[in-house]
Amino acid sequence: MLVDLSPEMLQLVANAQNTQGFMREKLLRIAGDFAEAFPDPNPQPVTVINLARWLCPQAEQPLDS
Repeated sequence: MLVDLSPEMLQLVANAQNTQGFMREKLLRIAGDFAEAFPDPNPQPVTVINLARWLCPQAEQPLDS
C-alpha cells in the first residue's frame, strides 16, 4: 500500500481527530521538510510501513524493555 506524502495530505492527517500531541508535531514537521525538499506537487510515495517505523521506532521494541 502506498500513501501520498504531499504536504497537503500530511496536514490533513495531522489535523485528524485521532492525531494528537507528539504524533501531530512529527507529522507537521515532516510536512514542512517535504515542502522544502520536494517542491514538486507530486512527491514520491513511500510505504505506510516505512513511514510508521520512522515515526514510531519504539513500536518495534518489546513493551517491557
